[in-house]
Amino acid sequence: MRAEPVLLAQGIDAFYGTSQALFGLDLKVMAGQVMALLGRNGSGKTTTMRAIMGMLPVHAGTIQCFGHGIGGLPTYSIARRGIGYVPEDRQIFAMHTIEENLEIAQKAGPHGGTDWSIDRIYKLFPILHERRAGSAGRLSGGEQQMLSIARTLMGNPEVLLLDEPSEGLSPIMVNQIAEVILAFRQAGLTVLLAEQNMHFCLGVASDVTIVSKGTAVFTGTVDEFRANEDVKLRHLAA
Repeated sequence: MRAEPVLLAQGIDAFYGTSQALFGLDLKVMAGQVMALLGRNGSGKTTTMRAIMGMLPVHAGTIQCFGHGIGGLPTYSIARRGIGYVPEDRQIFAMHTIEENLEIAQKAGPHGGTDWSIDRIYKLFPILHERRAGSAGRLSGGEQQMLSIARTLMGNPEVLLLDEPSEGLSPIMVNQIAEVILAFRQAGLTVLLAEQNMHFCLGVASDVTIVSKGTAVFTGTVDEFRANEDVKLRHLAA
């Protein structure tokens, strides 16, 4: 396991227009961690991911992936450096088949890795194999979420950013998504998971960072977070 962070953000300021959304945010994700990014709605979780992916300009601070600066790079260039992003709204190609959605995203990873093939995807997501010739737009919300994750994996990323993967899904589908993330953790894939669903996160994550009002206010292991009632009451309680 790497001694240095796989993903490191330091002192990040980011704005939507003239409205500041991140205030000196710090984030460190080590290789093999499943880091849960928790916080209330509007706390800055999605903004953090958008800043990492170059989808939102960073006005101050630095962002590094594998020790190399990625701040200011275009999104496609950041993706080529090994960061895969699964957005909250999924953005599948609804008029294309499931298999076409996967094929269009297929490429080697930044170091030539091809661990994620269509065959491996179908083993992880058997429902996608069953419906591979069907239109992606006819999938349920949970199945579309699976397809969005699977399509991102086809790019063989070394870091996976998941934005609210459980939102709007049935309890059965939430459990299935949790099993997929646990499989990532067992395989040693580095994951940054933004969520409001604390129970879901604590079942799959190894570590936790709490974001409140655009700033990271806590970072620690899941066990350390569970023991810190003050953090939960101040930054996560309704």
